[in-house]
Amino acid sequence: LLEEAENERIEVLEKFREAAMRWNQHVDAELGDDGEEECKSRVVITTDVCLPLLASGECPLPARVVINYELPSKKEMYSRRMASCLAPDGIVINMVVGGEVVALKAVEESSGLVIAEMPINISEIL
Repeated sequence: LLEEAENERIEVLEKFREAAMRWNQHVDAELGDDGEEECKSRVVITTDVCLPLLASGECPLPARVVINYELPSKKEMYSRRMASCLAPDGIVINMVVGGEVVALKAVEESSGLVIAEMPINISEIL
């Protein structure tokens, strides 16, 4: 049963990876003949347990946007999320409540990242 679940996890991640690569190619392509571009976004919702295992040879997911609804408790897990899910040109959105701001600042300091506050109009960063 565990092997079936692992195979399903790998299959879902691979389908997302393929769809994201097609999406990235489509977004980078020119507009269609009619001047309109039909795009579908692909979303994968995952837990840290289901992330691609880069150490075992699984490819990262090339997501352009990663949304952390909950900050990981360890900076290593934050780094793993970014390494396994974020495209090189991607952005990360961290949803935090008052008590988590200190944890976010700790991640920022320990990782050498600059984490800017999100603007009210999100289109400014997309």
